[in-house]
Amino acid sequence: MYGVMECTNTSHRKIMGPLCARRKLGACLLLLLLAMLAPLLPADAEAGALERDTTLRFLPPSGSEVDGYRVYVTEETTESMEAIDIGLVLPDDEGIAHAVVALDAQFSYWVHVTAYNSAGESFPSNQIRIGAESCDPSLCDDSNPCTADSCDPLGCFSIPLPDESVCDDGYVDTVDDRCLAGVCEGIELACTSDLACDDGNLCNGAEVCDRGDICLDGEPLDCGAPTQCADPVCEAQLGCVWASRPDGTSCDDGDPDTLGDRCAVGVCQSGDGPELAIFEVVPGTVTPGRHTIEIRGTGLSTGMTLRFAKEGGGGGRGGGRSVRVRSLLFIDASTLEAKIEVSTRGARRNRYLDAILTAPDGSRVRLPRALRVSR
Repeated sequence: MYGVMECTNTSHRKIMGPLCARRKLGACLLLLLLAMLAPLLPADAEAGALERDTTLRFLPPSGSEVDGYRVYVTEETTESMEAIDIGLVLPDDEGIAHAVVALDAQFSYWVHVTAYNSAGESFPSNQIRIGAESCDPSLCDDSNPCTADSCDPLGCFSIPLPDESVCDDGYVDTVDDRCLAGVCEGIELACTSDLACDDGNLCNGAEVCDRGDICLDGEPLDCGAPTQCADPVCEAQLGCVWASRPDGTSCDDGDPDTLGDRCAVGVCQSGDGPELAIFEVVPGTVTPGRHTIEIRGTGLSTGMTLRFAKEGGGGGRGGGRSVRVRSLLFIDASTLEAKIEVSTRGARRNRYLDAILTAPDGSRVRLPRALRVSR
């Protein structure tokens, strides 16, 4: 269905050895299809631009050691290109990688993907065209009762309603609200006390009655700045409250002797301070096929990557082809669950591989002879 760039070593262009070293790989990358995740989201209220999230699905290069991927987005009209580094993306159980990019819905684009490692960058995948989207007027609401909101191919726009159009300015102390030059205004009522001016919303402050004449707005509450583990929000009936961020969110307790600090019920809890280490791989012996294994150690976290390398080697040839990590799931600080695919083509009857684990901050640990592959 889609064209695919061949990987060769005869071009003058610099190509990664591991990605394109074997002619029979055929294609480095294959971009499969695109799926719209969200309809259209306002990207810039002032400019009226609309943004859409687009999911790219692609096949990673087979038998290659990949450090990350780049998505190249070319705007069709101006032919201007942007390179988006999405880092390393692990494939799902079907061997397909997924990445989400945000694009301006007003324009059409051509998109392709490349893979890279320390040796260089692969040839691009096939290209896919993403057409411009028609705008949705329901997403252009400017919250002004005296404007009619709509959109055209250039984005959202608002047209003032005719003067004297009936509206609601949102104030309890006004009546006979009407539009005037695109603004809703009402006639203020006289008041007898501050209580008569109370609109029941603590967030906008305490309203007061000015000299028994008109109600004056109060001073909105300042709920303060967010913390690492909680955000201040204002609720009309309660005032300022704290909304806890999800338990397990990374934070820093300020103690350099602890690692793995995590949020719990809105508070940063100190980690227990273990250093990153691998103790064992369970089971330690596998045969050809697909397996689920556990990586056991300390200081484990989300966002880690796992690979296997030949004993004492760098992992470029041998280990990377015989054991492929299909997915890596964080269980807790001492356990990761990995789904692997084992192939022993051309290998001796028994061989040992080292396990190499890389943390999000770039730190890396290695367990020699962690896994035995038995034919």
